[in-house]
Amino acid sequence: MAMPAASRLWVGLAGLSGAAGVALSAAAAHATLSDARLVATSGEFLLLDAPALIAAAWLADRRGGIAPNVAGFAILAGVLCFCGTLALRGMGMSTPDGVAPAGGIALIVGWLALTGCAIMHDPG
Repeated sequence: MAMPAASRLWVGLAGLSGAAGVALSAAAAHATLSDARLVATSGEFLLLDAPALIAAAWLADRRGGIAPNVAGFAILAGVLCFCGTLALRGMGMSTPDGVAPAGGIALIVGWLALTGCAIMHDPG
């Protein structure tokens, strides 16, 4: 059975999140960075949020509808803003104020949306 496009999207993004998390964690451990702690934290969050994207894929496949995709997009926006900001700052680059907190809020919204999807009544 073919996997729906939404499910493939979230699983693919989970793989990229995991790969980026491993790469940033390794860079934090081995490279000379302005603030390796920020880069390591970025890598950890990417690794921790990858399973949430897999959950969005599973829920999109199992339940369909827009809710799992809203959760996935919120998590994606969160990792891009939060993890991206931390990684860039850790490498000595400046970023606009407020991007990391907005990303953190998006991550919280995404995880709560996943929770809502999981506990919603399944008519099937």
